[in-house]
Formats: sequence, C-alpha cells, structure tokens
Amino acid sequence: MRRGSHGLTTTTITPPDMTRRSSPYSPIKTDKSMTKIYYFVSDGIKREPLKLWRSLFLLLLIALCIAFTSTLWFTNAFWITVRRFNVFENNSLSLDYFQHPPVERMSMCIHIYNYTNVDRFYSDESEEEEDQLAVDFLGPYCFK
Repeated sequence: MRRGSHGLTTTTITPPDMTRRSSPYSPIKTDKSMTKIYYFVSDGIKREPLKLWRSLFLLLLIALCIAFTSTLWFTNAFWITVRRFNVFENNSLSLDYFQHPPVERMSMCIHIYNYTNVDRFYSDESEEEEDQLAVDFLGPYCFK
C-alpha cells in the first residue's frame, strides 16, 4: 500500500500469472503491399506535385497513341484519305482542285499510268510472259 498525495491509500493489483496463454487461432495476416504502394505514391506526390501531372500526361498520351493506331490499323481510314487526296475520281479533293483551283495562277501537273493487261494478268490461264503488269506512262500533263 502506498499513500497518495491526498492522504488516500492506493493498492496495485497484479494478476497471478503474467504469462501469455497460447491460442489455437493464429492472428490474421494482412497484405500490406497495396498499403505500401499507396503510401509510396502519395508520399511521392506530396514531395513532387508535378510528378502526378507528368504521369497523367504520359498515360493520356499512350492511350491516345493506342487509340489512333488501332483506328488506322483496323479501319480503312488511311486508304480512304489516300484515295481522296491522290486519285482523280468523283468527290475527290484532287479533282475538285483541278476543276476549281484555289489560287489564280496555279499550275498543276498530272502523271497518268495506264495498266494495259489487267484481265490477262488476273486470269488463271496467264502465260509465263504475262507475269507482270504492263504499265504505260502517259504525261505529265501540266495545266496553268
């Protein structure tokens, strides 16, 4: 027994056995890897706030590149654009420029290629001398 500062006596009770009893259950183990990653990332963002913006910009840039590449790879958008700019046909940009030049004093030169043996080239009974397309070059025709 001890006497306190106010004149009251206090007693300390100690348990008879201070040893830890064994339990049939093991403690639950938690996976702290995600917690470590979270604190690593959040601590890095607190130290360098531009790091987050750089990472987001890089991620957005990669996503746009993948989207653009897959659009060109899985569609005919590239070949439609090539035909629109380079082939003289109805509703093509080159034919429209030829009919209505955007500049007053503009000259345009056209190179025309004519394939003369397409039917024989694609037929099954083609002879050995017809293993290549015969191409006739016409032009250039220059218009001012």
